[in-house]
Amino acid sequence: MDKKLLVERIRQACKKEGLSVNQLEKELKLSHGLVKRWEKYAPASDTLLNLANRLKVSIDWLLGNTDIMEKVDDVINDNTIIQIQRAKQKMSPVEEEKMINLIKITFSEKFNDN
Repeated sequence: MDKKLLVERIRQACKKEGLSVNQLEKELKLSHGLVKRWEKYAPASDTLLNLANRLKVSIDWLLGNTDIMEKVDDVINDNTIIQIQRAKQKMSPVEEEKMINLIKITFSEKFNDN
């Protein structure tokens, strides 16, 4: 686990939620400055789960295992994703590739994989 990445992602998620790390620590009844100390020491798994739930992010994202911030349930229940998945099931591999290329061309700035 990249502990510095974990702390950075907690900061990012806090910003997205409109709260400071200090506010998060108070809300979750964590000691002041504990998140910063996680740059050296890993948090307990139950604490990590509470953090992810409060910040509305996946544990995998916090740990750096994925670049997808949302929880799996949020992605699975997204109507747009469901519609795309249903359409994809009816496509040939060539049509699927065309769809992906069209989306990437149309929204190229959003598909920056760097």
